[in-house]
Amino acid sequence: MNDAIATDLPFSVSQRQLFRSLAGAMIPAAPSSGLPGADDDVIFFDILCASVPLAEHVRVALSALQNALEEGGDINAVAQTLEPEHVGLFVSLVVRCFYRDERVMRSLEMEVRPPYPGGFEVEQGDWSLLDPVRERLPFYRGVK
Repeated sequence: MNDAIATDLPFSVSQRQLFRSLAGAMIPAAPSSGLPGADDDVIFFDILCASVPLAEHVRVALSALQNALEEGGDINAVAQTLEPEHVGLFVSLVVRCFYRDERVMRSLEMEVRPPYPGGFEVEQGDWSLLDPVRERLPFYRGVK
């Protein structure tokens, strides 16, 4: 568990409430399966802690979400109108923290531990499947 406390986090109370509502809308609880939602106290605190290095980006994205909500609509509809980089930021943070929660890992019949240093066994596949990727022309600009 993270050693941070709520007052250490760089988000206002209203920003946290909005972020929590969004997290719960993204991954709601599934009581029939006994699974928490992403707005669960433990999971959401992990999301907030993981957000600290990206705090400025999260605040900008939350501001955009708040502005859109003030124009009308529910959080699910409004979230779909956000800029792709804001959506990607929220999805990355929420999904990552949700799926590393012990309760969620157990429900997926995964061993409750970090993936490293032990790692997971990955079955070797057919490396020739990557040939089209290796052969394609670069689609990016080189760095000077």
